[in-house]
Amino acid sequence: MPPGGTEAMVQQRRWGTGMLEVLFNKHSPLIGIFSQKLRFRQRLAYIHIFTWGLRSIPELAYCLLPAFCLLHNSALFPKGLCSGITVTLVGMHCLYTLWEFVSLGFSVHSWYASQSFWRIKATCIWLFSVTDIILKLLGVSKTMFIVTKKTFTATRSGTGDGPSCSADPNAGKFEFDDSVYFLPGTFIVLVNLAAIAGFSVGLQPVSHIYGGGGSTFVEACACILVVMLFLPFLKGLFEKGKYGIPLSTLSKAAFLAVLFVVFSVGK
Repeated sequence: MPPGGTEAMVQQRRWGTGMLEVLFNKHSPLIGIFSQKLRFRQRLAYIHIFTWGLRSIPELAYCLLPAFCLLHNSALFPKGLCSGITVTLVGMHCLYTLWEFVSLGFSVHSWYASQSFWRIKATCIWLFSVTDIILKLLGVSKTMFIVTKKTFTATRSGTGDGPSCSADPNAGKFEFDDSVYFLPGTFIVLVNLAAIAGFSVGLQPVSHIYGGGGSTFVEACACILVVMLFLPFLKGLFEKGKYGIPLSTLSKAAFLAVLFVVFSVGK
């Protein structure tokens, strides 16, 4: 595995771009749908994997929709019974995925880290994979294979089978640099924090907070959930050095967040 945040981002971008290349070439499983070379379940499996990069667009939209609704004072989720059913279904899905992890011997923290990194991959990395494949299909540029540094997993000390585990307090921390890969995640966190702050200080009419035609506490909870899933970026706002978000990235994300807030409020 790549040792740092940037290396992991580059690797995931390469994987996402490669899968999209297969999806849009002559070996695409989409073509196999109209032939007998692939079984139906094989086609579904291949399409699910090779469209990972395309998930970036709806994932980005869903990370920003709750914030937009809070700022615009509009409802994202249906009211009344439908709202309860929606929240219940989302909760059941989370509990099911948690049960899968626990049943396989993983911890609750591993489940949370997996959910978090899936969102980060989809919105911060695979978005650039879509750009890569569009430019390639248009003949503007060619995709390149970028080699990333790798590191070995440490083993228990005293076994003689490999390097010993160090007591590094920063082990497992997310690393940042001024790469553009970290701009979408920082932007998402700032937008949702702004929406939560606006909701908390009561910028919306009280009649719209509980009922009415505007946004409700459910949309605010959705914004909190997004921030929790992007917790490494939230921590990066207050960290320093390689574990903190660089000022250049933070300033660009803040500028985009201000534009988003102004657009949402004035829409």
